[in-house]
Amino acid sequence: MGSMSSCKNKDKKNKKPGKGKTSLISKQFLSNQLDFQWFNSKANVRFSDSKSTQSFSSTIRIRKDSVIWMTIKKLGIEGGRVLVRPDSIFVINRMQREYYARDYTFLEDEFNIKTDFNTLQQMLVGNALFLNEKTLQQGKGAEQYRLTSSENGVEGVYYLDPISTLLQKMMINDVPNGRELNLTFQNYKEANVNAPFSFSRKINMASPETGDVNLDINFSRVEFNVPKTMPFVVSPRYTIR
Repeated sequence: MGSMSSCKNKDKKNKKPGKGKTSLISKQFLSNQLDFQWFNSKANVRFSDSKSTQSFSSTIRIRKDSVIWMTIKKLGIEGGRVLVRPDSIFVINRMQREYYARDYTFLEDEFNIKTDFNTLQQMLVGNALFLNEKTLQQGKGAEQYRLTSSENGVEGVYYLDPISTLLQKMMINDVPNGRELNLTFQNYKEANVNAPFSFSRKINMASPETGDVNLDINFSRVEFNVPKTMPFVVSPRYTIR
């Protein structure tokens, strides 16, 4: 009896309340981050800010950590093509017959979006942004699991479905720069990748410089890990800006 009682007391002493559950949820959340090399999709996009609202369809292709390629169509007619690399952005404007190469300030000037290549890539495939695994902790949520992460003044809060642990909502607060990014993820379906893919997204970005910017993205088709071409040919008749 004494031996059994001693073992029980030792187990209780070494096991912290909720530690195992938190670790399991965090591991499942991390395993749901999409691991891919190639991404190919078709989507309908609605963009709005204080100046305008635009809707268009797009083919989006990504070679991980290397290039993002997009076409922009309205009423079935291609109006532009975009090639994004980690340090620069290239745009073909077919409507104005123009071509230009820019750095990332172009996105801020044209669309009031402050971002970088990795953030844009992760946002498109639906992975968590600014995720620091070393600081990942579980907090309290009414009907969802809530995980938090922080690094260099950027705080991330990730709300997970209580059954599937799939990401439902993400809130990123860049405290030093006064910027906020909120995303919701819906309509998860199986894809040829390691975890389900969210086919519907709502994205809100806010900062003192840009105000509110909203993006609704609804994917109609996705495909992973199948290499695709990314044609980007500039007509010699186009004006270089």
